[in-house]
Amino acid sequence: DNRGTFSPVRSAIISDSKLANITLAPNPVADKLFILLNQNKINLLIAEVFDVSGKLLMQRRFINPMPSSVLELNIPEFSSGVYLLKLISGEDKETIRFIKQ
Repeated sequence: DNRGTFSPVRSAIISDSKLANITLAPNPVADKLFILLNQNKINLLIAEVFDVSGKLLMQRRFINPMPSSVLELNIPEFSSGVYLLKLISGEDKETIRFIKQ
């Protein structure tokens, strides 16, 4: 009868990952991709960039990055397209998609 009401939907993300809430900027990216870290202490951060076929194109290690800092990946030689950034810190892993212009 189309007279029903609905409650608003609210999302909740609950994660113990040290990599939760890490942001990439800008996306799409031209030459430099910035990784904006959260407040968590990370001893070692490994950043791996893959193409959509799964080929590893780049791997960088960041030792003891400061919480809330900004890390930089230079990717001017990459062709335009979609890529995956895999971030690894101990047992924690996050994969984030980005677009290269």
